[in-house]
Amino acid sequence: MSERPQNKHLKPFKKGDDPRRCKKGKQAFPDLKELIEDLGSEGMEVVIQALFTQAKKGNVKAIQELLDRYYGKVKQENTNINLNTEVTKEDRHKILDNLKNGR
Repeated sequence: MSERPQNKHLKPFKKGDDPRRCKKGKQAFPDLKELIEDLGSEGMEVVIQALFTQAKKGNVKAIQELLDRYYGKVKQENTNINLNTEVTKEDRHKILDNLKNGR
């Protein structure tokens, strides 16, 4: 195997005070609920209008968001299949039939 080329410009951090180190720490992201409440009803109308505009342009994520908000998210069933056990031919057919029938 060949060794990775060393980049001459990379230097390890110095112990103690290094100007490249972030001293502020991780910045907290504002609470989404508070941001939505701050928008108010007029702000929400702008957001919804932007979603409709994006959906009309074919943005699949915007379409999905609008459908999820209107109809509710589709429930997904968790089918626990243990891959460490033997699955019989009959079990495979049952699983495939359930998947085909949307169960």
